[in-house]
Amino acid sequence: MKKSLLAGAILLATLSSVSVAHGSCGDTNLHGYMQDIKSDMRQMSSAVKSGDFDTATEYVDQLIVSFQKSRNTHPHQFEMDGLEGEALAQQTEQYVELIDSTIKTLEDLNVALAENDKKAIRQLAGEMGKHRKVGHSTFKGSC
Repeated sequence: MKKSLLAGAILLATLSSVSVAHGSCGDTNLHGYMQDIKSDMRQMSSAVKSGDFDTATEYVDQLIVSFQKSRNTHPHQFEMDGLEGEALAQQTEQYVELIDSTIKTLEDLNVALAENDKKAIRQLAGEMGKHRKVGHSTFKGSC
């Protein structure tokens, strides 16, 4: 049983130093939100490792708020690529879909934490890793 908790904590720890779709191309709102996400992921991971699921849930709630704020911004990559018109609309739609999917995963993680479902926590941590990879590969600019 402790091995499964440890495995889930390890997965969450791998997420603790990353966030979805931000570039460090200046001090944008999105960059700030992603820095908050990075910090909250670390704190959530620590709480899960220690078995403090109540505290982990508080950090998940904060993550959801940060992603909701991020939903209303554009990645710097859009400007770097000079996106306009239909291309901008398509990229924006993909970005919003990723943010919404990430929020749904976090909401599911909150349920798993409340139910002390270590298997689901591990699975959802893996989903967060997939969201991160997609976000970074698609939307993170290289300044």
